[in-house]
Formats: sequence, structure tokens, C-alpha cells
Amino acid sequence: MKKILNFEQIDNLVDELSEKILKDYKFKSIALIGDLGVGKTYISKRICKNLGVKGNVKSPTFTYLLEYDLGDRKVVHFDLYRLSNIDELYEIGYEDYIEDGNIFLIEWANNVPEAIPENTLYFSLEHNDETSRIVSVYEIKDGEVIYVDINNYNFN
Repeated sequence: MKKILNFEQIDNLVDELSEKILKDYKFKSIALIGDLGVGKTYISKRICKNLGVKGNVKSPTFTYLLEYDLGDRKVVHFDLYRLSNIDELYEIGYEDYIEDGNIFLIEWANNVPEAIPENTLYFSLEHNDETSRIVSVYEIKDGEVIYVDINNYNFN
């Protein structure tokens, strides 16, 4: 899917995505891509709230990651904006979090594409105007971008 959406439509899309995340306990990864101020952290916060995270959800810009315990699973929120090399990602134990039940939210995933798990759902945002964004939702299979309809999408 690649469409121009207003903020209410983006909220509805994120809510549908959140429902899909909760359907089972498989590992899930959502990559959030876009320029500064386009809405990546807003989407991360909305997903976290929809999944039941209590308290303040903030961007882990200076710590690279924040964990939110949901009892039976964790949301692991990464912000890779300040990452200077891929080794820093592995030093914080990135691979240790890839396990069933965990949910990855990866802001600035395009900074280290080689580290993004397979079967990641990409959510790309571009500025359109003050009231809308160009939103692309896709997977990457064998190096090819495949746009998906969130209504018919199932995490593999």
C-alpha cells in the first residue's frame, strides 16, 4: 500500500496493525522509516498504547532501546538515529531480543538495513502537507519491495 492519508486515517491504520500484532505470540518486527518529524515516534507510541503499555512511551534516541513489559511478551522499541555503526547495535544485545512473543518497533530502520529481521513489516512515512503523509506499508522479500494491504496482512 502506498497512499496519501490524513492523520485520522493513519491512526486507523495503526490501530488495525495493532490488532494484527495481538493475534498470536510470534515474533513481530515493524520498521518505521521517514524523516525527522514525520511521525515515527507518534506511531510507536500509539502501537504501544494499543498493546497495553502503561505510562509514558518515549523515543529511546539516546539509549537506543527501551523495553515495555506486557506480562506475556515485551515491546522492544529501538531508535537507530544516532547509531554510528552496526556493532553498536549488537553490543546492546539486539539479537537477544529476537524471540517468540517479542515485538520490535524499529525507528530509523533504514540506517542499518542489514540488521533488520526477516519478515519485518515496513511502515514508511513522507511529508505531504500539514494534515497528511504519504504512507507506504510493505515487506522486503529477496530484495524486492512488496506493498501489502494491512487488512489482508498476516505476520509470518
